[in-house]
Amino acid sequence: MGTNQLITTKITPPEAQPRALFRPRVLQAFDEVYHYRLTLLQASAGYGKSTALAYLAKSHSPLIWYQVSEDDNDIFLFLLHLLYATQRALPQIDNLPTPMLEERENIDTPPPFIEIIHQYLNVLNAALTQPTILVLDDIHLVLNANEIAHALDRLIGLAPTNLRFILSSRVPV
Repeated sequence: MGTNQLITTKITPPEAQPRALFRPRVLQAFDEVYHYRLTLLQASAGYGKSTALAYLAKSHSPLIWYQVSEDDNDIFLFLLHLLYATQRALPQIDNLPTPMLEERENIDTPPPFIEIIHQYLNVLNAALTQPTILVLDDIHLVLNANEIAHALDRLIGLAPTNLRFILSSRVPV
């Protein structure tokens, strides 16, 4: 699983559109994100979740962005995008466990995803010097995959104190 499966537009925050409806109360509510480990943003399609998150990405740094799609139901593809999204947002981090995923095709037995998550969390714990937001937009598209749900539970439960999660979904999670 190399970088040929990586889609960089999924790990790039969208531009805040100048013609979009500006919602100051929603953006004000995002100021509270730093007080909680997990924030859920849930609304039906077309209600402006991604637009609001684009404004957040424009005004808050560092922010790790990952636009989840149905193709990400594979835990290793999910983790590969997450690691590259982290590298994009925090380029000073140089020891993420990305090679374990990139070399997966070259080994008979893939590394356990829990080991990758633990290494990821340890690297973040050592590297994060300021509050950082990790946005997983449209997370509902992959939560039916048990490994991803388990990985998210592990990520959120064991996250460093400076890491905050925003999960965006069309359905309650």
